[in-house]
Amino acid sequence: MTKRRSFSHMPHGMAAALDVIGEWWTPLILRAIFKGRVRFESIQSDLGVARNILTDRLTSLVGAGVVQKVQYNDKPARFEYHLTEKGRDLYGVLISIKAWGDKWMLPDGPVPKVVHTTCRSVLSPAVVCRDCGEELRFEDTHIPEEHNPD
Repeated sequence: MTKRRSFSHMPHGMAAALDVIGEWWTPLILRAIFKGRVRFESIQSDLGVARNILTDRLTSLVGAGVVQKVQYNDKPARFEYHLTEKGRDLYGVLISIKAWGDKWMLPDGPVPKVVHTTCRSVLSPAVVCRDCGEELRFEDTHIPEEHNPD
């Protein structure tokens, strides 16, 4: 299988992020780890992904500092994959992708809900301005020209 080229020639955050999480299976692997599936066999069983693909994606995530590989058994050597702070910061991104998929791709399907532990409400993720708290909409934002490399 041919791996796609890097987006490193594109100087913006979205391209840099996709270099880390944009490979086929990677977001679902991260979802499995967020769900507590931290051992190779558990992730593989949960997703049904080919072992060589899973190995490749986990190696990439470890290399990018998103996941750390922790040995839990010596003989034979066995490892768990734990999210780093960098990896945990992807939660909002992944839960937003899930919400979009639930709304637009599975509007009538039974989808597992995510519940906010603090208030026990079903989560409906929203991107908000960290300064004023207003929900961000495309129409209400802009990128100043001096920062827009396109």
